[in-house]
Amino acid sequence: MYSFKNTVITISYFSELEKLMSFDKLLQQSLIWRGFYFATSLLLNIFLSRFLQAEGSGFVYYLANFFSLILLIASISMESGFTYFASGNIMKAEKLASFGIFWIVLISIILFFFFRIWYSHFENNSSVDQLRYCRYALFFVAGVLLNNFYTALFQAKQNFFLPNLLLGLMNMIFISILIAEKWNNASILMMTDSFFIFILINGTVIAIAYFINNRIFRSIALIGSKDLKILFHYSLLALFTNLVFFLVYRIDFWFVRYNCSAAELGNYIQASKIGQLLLVIPQVLASAIFPQIASGKLHVDVSSAIIKLFRIFTQFFIVLIAIIFWVGQGVFIFVFGQSFDKMHWPLLILIPGILCLSILSLLSAYFGGRGELKVNMKGAVYALLVVITGNVLLLKFYTIEIAAIVSSLGYAVNFGYSFRKFANAEGIKWDEFLRWTISDWLWLKRMLFNK
Repeated sequence: MYSFKNTVITISYFSELEKLMSFDKLLQQSLIWRGFYFATSLLLNIFLSRFLQAEGSGFVYYLANFFSLILLIASISMESGFTYFASGNIMKAEKLASFGIFWIVLISIILFFFFRIWYSHFENNSSVDQLRYCRYALFFVAGVLLNNFYTALFQAKQNFFLPNLLLGLMNMIFISILIAEKWNNASILMMTDSFFIFILINGTVIAIAYFINNRIFRSIALIGSKDLKILFHYSLLALFTNLVFFLVYRIDFWFVRYNCSAAELGNYIQASKIGQLLLVIPQVLASAIFPQIASGKLHVDVSSAIIKLFRIFTQFFIVLIAIIFWVGQGVFIFVFGQSFDKMHWPLLILIPGILCLSILSLLSAYFGGRGELKVNMKGAVYALLVVITGNVLLLKFYTIEIAAIVSSLGYAVNFGYSFRKFANAEGIKWDEFLRWTISDWLWLKRMLFNK
């Protein structure tokens, strides 16, 4: 029987990836094609924000955030189980792919009725009617699950190219649709409809591409009760962790929505989305570089690697803060439109917290690989307590700047706890993290472009 003693959200399965793909090819493919997808996502965000403006885009992204929370709970984080078992070759991808369709249909039906009831009791004063609200929820739930499940299965087969290429191309197509709708004076409501329909289409395209590319239609397999039990067990273990992290990073949206204007909500969410974009490279490094270092394949000491990346991230973010301080206000208005004239200071305040999250992504991989998930969990719980307490205590003076301060402080607490544990475990002196040298950047270059 499969043991869950050390079953954690871990990076250990990357040793299996190495058998089929060299490190440099894996890293470069991940960076290039994930980079392409995120670049087109940023472009889509810019066009959507300009067309819907701060108030409209804030409403859309707030709905997406709420739907994500309910989806995370209702689906018991099943995509985490897909990612772990497919990547580790513990379960056959064909079985997971087939079960995925059943699970998506089941969850979509359940949540459709849930959102009908929710609307009647809590959202009946919304700017959209019940039928449209429920359609948005259904499109989002089904589309996100399709995207998450089958992108994970693609990547389990070391295929970063096809899913990210398709997602990037779909973004470009949707941008063209938005431009055409704007050219024809489409209403904000019509463009909002297109956004949620697009999410469903995106997920459907990825799922079809996976089935065709891997010829699943010819080898549909049913998942057995034993595997199903293991899958649910792992997913439930992952659910609590994912839920805590979700609330740490997103609960501020609800405080802003109910204590600030719609335009301020749009500005704050946009600042938060820019911050999330800054995490892309650290997350790629954590998922592609760090596991190889931790395995010893690159003959580099783990603690030394984290120290180098700590120093590199710190230097980069200091320069970024200076740039945003001097030119950010004008650039944001030029790129997103005049209605986003309040996102400058919240983003500046959030960036130190984003730096903490960048380094935390490496530390989380480190402790996950050691089977010490409790360290990650405790840090997240402490951060959540700080964020909730800070927002509640400051409600009387609440602004989007206050929200950013509290969130950034919460991220810092999360990082500080894990960092202290790491420094104590490795016997590292604090001054080692402040010795900036050009050799750190040369080391990073070798890691990225090693042939």
